[in-house]
Amino acid sequence: MIDLHFHFVFLSAWTELNTLCLRSCQFNAGATAITVHFQDSGEGSAWDAARSLPGIIWRQITFPSTINGCPVMDTKILTDFYKLHILKDEGGFVADLDFIFLKSFEAFRHGTAIIGTACKAKRKLSSALLGAVPDAPFINALVNTYTDLNPINETRWLRATANDSWNLAKQHDVKVIPRPVFYPWCPSNKRFLAGGSIVTKRSAAMQVWNNTPVDVLKKTIIGDLVAEIMAGQQATAVTHIPGLTLLFD
Repeated sequence: MIDLHFHFVFLSAWTELNTLCLRSCQFNAGATAITVHFQDSGEGSAWDAARSLPGIIWRQITFPSTINGCPVMDTKILTDFYKLHILKDEGGFVADLDFIFLKSFEAFRHGTAIIGTACKAKRKLSSALLGAVPDAPFINALVNTYTDLNPINETRWLRATANDSWNLAKQHDVKVIPRPVFYPWCPSNKRFLAGGSIVTKRSAAMQVWNNTPVDVLKKTIIGDLVAEIMAGQQATAVTHIPGLTLLFD
């Protein structure tokens, strides 16, 4: 079974949304451990609030700047590469720091690996949230996709990655989760930020994208939920707006 140890990787400026992510993981995901991997300390009140959260493991490391001996400029490539090696070596779940966790992940522990669907029509899976046992064949196969990376083809490689994971999912033991479970909101849906509805009945987590201010989220239909989490409370808010249902175990 996949361990409920959640890993997060921090490389850029720390925001209030990142603190909200950690809080929601603590309160709602059923995490047995949470580790934040970082190179340089953040700054500001949001960073201070995160560092004061009890039970968080802060692991300071030196991120690789090269892959296959080639320097890599794109931090997304470096972060994803490092996240895959966390799963390969330690197992558990890795996630970007812009998720709000809504429910326990106990149901996703079965099997050797798990990945969410970003867009079924485009045959695109997402590495923003992954889970696996150590040395899972699917994760090892994803790691191997980096073997052709070089400074010349970074852009091409980024575009091909999603298709690689889709094809590899057909060849290896991995549970592919429907889009609404981890990605119920698409950034193109501006109505959500204006108070419009989204359907989250099946959702265990929700990626809200790192450039979304928490103050903006507080004005959406999940505002009560966000306020509870930021106040250090387990999520209990249920929104009864047509088209939206939040269910909690």
